[in-house]
Amino acid sequence: MGVWPYLVETILATRENPVYLPGARIPESVHVTNSLSVALQDARIVIIAIPSHVFRSVLLQMLPDLNRDMLFVSAAKGIENGSLMRMSELSPTR
Repeated sequence: MGVWPYLVETILATRENPVYLPGARIPESVHVTNSLSVALQDARIVIIAIPSHVFRSVLLQMLPDLNRDMLFVSAAKGIENGSLMRMSELSPTR
């Protein structure tokens, strides 16, 4: 799951994502990881900005690291293939 390992290594070394954000510098204050557990550790606000076709599967992978105190912001658009549900209608248990 997650970002290709070489892309994480590239971003850490250059502070740039040449695949998705070429030319845009990523500040040192942004922690780069391909681990959902690491990314969610101590998070209070979780911004989910992923393609709609993987939304449910990513939510399921996040589930062990979620807690009731987290605030979720969805930046995903579209509908889920198959169920035709909006992202706001999905939950990892449906």
